[in-house]
Amino acid sequence: MKEHTKRLLLPSLGDFIFLIVFLFLVRMLPTMLYSDGGTGWHLATGRFIVETGSIPFNDFISYTFPNQPWISQYWLSDLVMYGIQNLLGYNGLAVAFAACYGAFFLLLYHQCRNEGGSALLAFFMALTGACASSVQFLARPIVVTWFMVGLYALLLERYQKRIMSPKALWLWLLLTSVLWANCHSGYIIGVTQVGIYFAYNLAVSMFHSQAPMRAQLADGAKTLGIGLVCVLVDV
Repeated sequence: MKEHTKRLLLPSLGDFIFLIVFLFLVRMLPTMLYSDGGTGWHLATGRFIVETGSIPFNDFISYTFPNQPWISQYWLSDLVMYGIQNLLGYNGLAVAFAACYGAFFLLLYHQCRNEGGSALLAFFMALTGACASSVQFLARPIVVTWFMVGLYALLLERYQKRIMSPKALWLWLLLTSVLWANCHSGYIIGVTQVGIYFAYNLAVSMFHSQAPMRAQLADGAKTLGIGLVCVLVDV
């Protein structure tokens, strides 16, 4: 019991991944999160929603296309971003985004470990991923797509390994696709992810030499096909 408690209290390599990303953004390069001008119009949209109680359908920001038809695909993220900024200021919003990016790579580390990777390999892969994607460390709704892509990969793999039931998969896809489509336009990546698993199961079921495996893959293709419809209907 003491040994288990000791392990929980001691930091893991994953914790260091979180700290590296978090401190890099809030201490070493604090202006990076606000280096994209899009943050401002996300906050302006969030403020518009709070003040008017409605989602904008016309461009109220740019001077080149005033009042032109415009659909804000990020409205839910904009509302959350404005809420954080209004309560905690710009520094608080920066800390929130830095924590989100750090948490993403912490979760990536743990997923690598759960798949059988060593601690050092998982640390290296997570750190490499953080370095490669650092150009997108911005205070923008894209962070939602990061988490959703990871979640969809986890859900689809769990179903593929028959750890998750078809009904559970459908429910998760229905709920998360609604959230994703109203937070960031990257939801098309989720459609692609489900489509790839569907195509794989369908193709292999047609050519597999063993009848039981063909039937299992055909069932998988049907389940993922319905899942794909769920996502497309939502978005």
